[in-house]
Amino acid sequence: MTPKFRVWDSVEKKFVEHFFITDNGLICNMEKPTSDSKLLIPIEKSELILMQSTGLKDKNG
Repeated sequence: MTPKFRVWDSVEKKFVEHFFITDNGLICNMEKPTSDSKLLIPIEKSELILMQSTGLKDKNG
């Protein structure tokens, strides 16, 4: 099973759609998904909550 992650921005109160984690643990946001590395925008970790999906479902689905 491939681990799935999502990031919650506690300041803007929304999920970050396009992100990645660098080798040193910095969480970066991409304004538009593209292969051009000039569009990467780092986000401070203190504002973000990283969540991992367990893959489990409750009684409601």
